[in-house]
Parts: sequence; structure tokens; C-alpha cells
Amino acid sequence: MPPGVTTRHQLDALRGMQSISGRYLTPGELPRGVGPGIMAQLTELGWAETGQSDRFSCRVGRRITLDGLTNLGESPCPAATAC
Repeated sequence: MPPGVTTRHQLDALRGMQSISGRYLTPGELPRGVGPGIMAQLTELGWAETGQSDRFSCRVGRRITLDGLTNLGESPCPAATAC
């Protein structure tokens, strides 16, 4: 399990959001099994952040952060560039 991830649910949530990491998602758009409680935990840990939803401008959404991607072992930078 990646360092800092404390539960299987948090790790599953990060994996589920991995492919949609650039968008702020409302609770109804989150991957199956990822609810507001898990998203609140990930936000508290710094692995997700809140912002204006991309699809519903009047709602708050959440997305995975670079720290969240790093905890999954995925480089946040393209292979051809150095961060």
C-alpha cells in the first residue's frame, strides 16, 4: 500500500479517480463506491481538493491532486519533461 494511505477505501477511491484527475467532480459524478466521506478524508490528507464543478458551475466538486497521484506511484509529469 502506498505510504500514507490508511485504508483500502481511500486507495480504491484514488485509483477510481486516477483517469479523471483533471476535473472537479460533484458527488454524483464520482466513481462507484466513492462517497462524500471518503472524499472528505482524501481532501483532509491533501490527496484531493475542492473547487467549482466543471459540469455544474453552481456546485462544489473535488478532484485528485498531484500528491494523490504520487501516492499511487504515478508521476504527475510527462516522461519527457522534468518537474
